[in-house]
Amino acid sequence: MRLQNLPQQQDPVGEIGHSRHELPACQAKLVMGRKPTFPAGARVDADVGAVVLKLNVDESGAVTDSVVAGSIGGAVFARSVSDVVPTWRYEKEDATEANCRLAREIFFTYYNYYW
Repeated sequence: MRLQNLPQQQDPVGEIGHSRHELPACQAKLVMGRKPTFPAGARVDADVGAVVLKLNVDESGAVTDSVVAGSIGGAVFARSVSDVVPTWRYEKEDATEANCRLAREIFFTYYNYYW
């Protein structure tokens, strides 16, 4: 499954601190994988959430390690993202880069309309 219309962000790794792994930072865009879903239990308690991830990506674009660097809205949002990270594949701007690190922000919104 290809992901469509997802915002691509510059790598904020430097803004959230150094990776626990000493891999070089790189720029890459998400090209494949499942989207995280808005947690069902949070629909009653919250209408927004956010998760910041630190990711290590190998030569093929697969995520080899992920760490939640922070979240807003509770652990259910972090779990929702962590469940789908293994399906993600990235395409690096510099195809000659080997392993590298990224940071990504994932935002959730849920609107419950009453008619």
